[in-house]
Amino acid sequence: MNPKNIIEYQGRPAFVIVPFDEYQELVKLKKYNLTDEQLYLQKVSESEEYFPEELIAKILDGENPIKTYREYRGLSQIELAKKIGKSRQYIFSLEKNERTGSIQTLKKIAQTLNIDLDMLS
Repeated sequence: MNPKNIIEYQGRPAFVIVPFDEYQELVKLKKYNLTDEQLYLQKVSESEEYFPEELIAKILDGENPIKTYREYRGLSQIELAKKIGKSRQYIFSLEKNERTGSIQTLKKIAQTLNIDLDMLS
């Protein structure tokens, strides 16, 4: 590092001027100096989705979870049906609790709605 890049304050080095790309690399490296616990918490907070209270309240009040999450994701019954390879009538019957759906179908629905499978029960 060039001594001109070091700024002193009260006779001691206080600041360093580095090119921006080097600064970005340093920031990346700092990320890896976190403790395991900090990295875990950061990973969880980055990947975990939180749903609005109103959505959860609907499900707790008995509304079908497939319908609730489908509507939250902005999908129609037809769109969801196409994405999982079923008919709109099939989705309708699941949402009306007239059918339960196979585990494979429920996995496809959960994947399409970007939720955990257990959120559909």
